[in-house]
Amino acid sequence: MHISFYSPPSTKRSDLQGLRGLAILSVLGFHFLPKTFPNGYLGVDQFFVLSGFLMSMLLRKPSNHSTVSSFVLRFYQRRLKRIVPLYFLVISISLVGLFYFVPDSGYESIVKSGERAVVFWSNQERSKGEDYFWMLCKGIDPFTHMWSLSVEVQFYLIIPILYLLILRFTPSDSKIQFFTLLALGSYFYSTVFCDKQQAFNSMRARIWQFMIGMIVNIESEKEIKSRRDEKLVKYGCLLTMLWIIGYPREFPDLVLRPFFTISTGILILLSSGDSILSFPILTYIGDISYSLYLIHWPFYAYWKLVLSDGAEMNWYLLTVFLVSVVVSVICYELFEKWYLKLPNKSIAFLSIGLFLSSIFVLEYNRVEDWLTSPGVGARLDGLENNQTFSFEKVTKLHRKWSLYDYRNLYAPTCHYEGSIGPLEACSHTGLDEENGKYRFMLLGNSWAANHARIFYDECKGKAKRIYQYAQAGCDPLVSHRYDLELCVPELDLYIDQVEKEKPDYLFLLSRMIDIGDPLPPNVTSLEDDPIFQSMRRQFHRIHEHVKKRMFVLNPLPDIDGTKVAEFPKK
Repeated sequence: MHISFYSPPSTKRSDLQGLRGLAILSVLGFHFLPKTFPNGYLGVDQFFVLSGFLMSMLLRKPSNHSTVSSFVLRFYQRRLKRIVPLYFLVISISLVGLFYFVPDSGYESIVKSGERAVVFWSNQERSKGEDYFWMLCKGIDPFTHMWSLSVEVQFYLIIPILYLLILRFTPSDSKIQFFTLLALGSYFYSTVFCDKQQAFNSMRARIWQFMIGMIVNIESEKEIKSRRDEKLVKYGCLLTMLWIIGYPREFPDLVLRPFFTISTGILILLSSGDSILSFPILTYIGDISYSLYLIHWPFYAYWKLVLSDGAEMNWYLLTVFLVSVVVSVICYELFEKWYLKLPNKSIAFLSIGLFLSSIFVLEYNRVEDWLTSPGVGARLDGLENNQTFSFEKVTKLHRKWSLYDYRNLYAPTCHYEGSIGPLEACSHTGLDEENGKYRFMLLGNSWAANHARIFYDECKGKAKRIYQYAQAGCDPLVSHRYDLELCVPELDLYIDQVEKEKPDYLFLLSRMIDIGDPLPPNVTSLEDDPIFQSMRRQFHRIHEHVKKRMFVLNPLPDIDGTKVAEFPKK
């Protein structure tokens, strides 16, 4: 296929950098002060429109490449050389830093999140188990902001081929109509077939925003005279967007997202050379926006985990914000500018090296485990009997064993019914179904899954069936304040599972959360305590489906997970 097309060469537009600067400021406001700037997330929508504009400009730029492969390769070179080196550098450094600050229980979740990030898959939903362990480490995902870059890179995979098909099978003057139909289809998909989270993260649900940018790029070739009514439209859009970003109450995204997307397209179309958007400070913020976007969130994660002390805002937050800005400026001036001047081959080697360094950091502990695994016949923990250890060695071993809490929840005898991992229903295998006497059931949150092996060893001699049902983070008896959106529906699911199984003996083994709360003010008797009342009602609802006995096994006192690492020192 011979590729032949032409579009006039374009010069760099400073107003687009100013618009990019406004977008990153919106995102920073939303991340650092979410209650003050609850609509700041719309800055990412602006980035998608700007990205679509740039993609169209690259695809339509005059080229000497006459083959499909050379055309596609050129597109990827131009886009990925800008994104990849800094992306992998930030991942590597963030992993090294955050491994020292995130609780050990969150280690596996960081690794899983990092693995998704290095392959641009961060926009995919986490499993229930992964969500649970993010709860344990205070819910900070150091790579949560990578989702937008994952959406963008996933779109890169299809847009060159899609554009070539448009060139091949549609009239030259029908591109806008085709892009419009594609945008409408994507928007319809995002509003009808997606829930709120899917519409936010899905690449397919974001195509319409890229298409707006591409349509604007085609339209921008037409001469637009600076008329008064067009200035009113332009500044009307700009002022309305700024007002929405600064308004301290969240508006419905079903209304805001189309408005911001279309308004961004209008500003791109009408603001060429605009003095406000071309203001030097604003355009420089746009220049460093990519570094700032990648770098600010790991700093915020550090503040949230180490310096926030549970507060929504303190002086440390301002310090962390300023440090992230300074680091972003340094990174832009010394690294981004440097590698963007390198030849394509050098950038490719640099990107591969940084990618491999990210993989090395992610998999270091697994490789170390494989290299130091105990031999045949040795103890599973790799230790020797009658061996004495120092406190330092005990602490090191404790941390090593704590790193893979989620992996250790898998019971080797369990046949899991779904694909989300150990925090779901499973039936234990290897039992004597003919001679076994009783049907046992193990019920609870991760505490139940964590004790599944011990339970199996103790009960298998008398069991004809052992059924296990564990859910992430949710107590089977009460849901009072802890993640109500997830756990309140789980209360009925626990009952449904017991009713379906009808065990002879039920063992409820759960890490109690709400139960450890003090009595409410002015409550002196358990009979007046709402948590106790809820537990008793739930207990009876579960117990009526148990044939013989129900045992509630509760660890007392409740464990403070933040202090576990201190145990070896005591």
